[in-house]
Amino acid sequence: MKTAISMPDKTFERADALAKSLGLSRSEFISRAVDHYADELERSSLTNRIDAAIESCGFDNDATTAVVGAGRATLSADGDEW
Repeated sequence: MKTAISMPDKTFERADALAKSLGLSRSEFISRAVDHYADELERSSLTNRIDAAIESCGFDNDATTAVVGAGRATLSADGDEW
């Protein structure tokens, strides 16, 4: 799908330079960047919902803290590939 977007000149220049350095078209670079950012936001939302559910259950001990920390580390590690 073709579309036109507006962005600050510095952002455009940065995206263009990075795309070239990676051997990607500008469109491919921006598409990947949007997908990556959307994935990050969705993971963050899921993490917040999980945290709220745990909190509503009244769990507040070291085991819960360890499990939540491990879950967050897993989510963070998964987001590095794009």
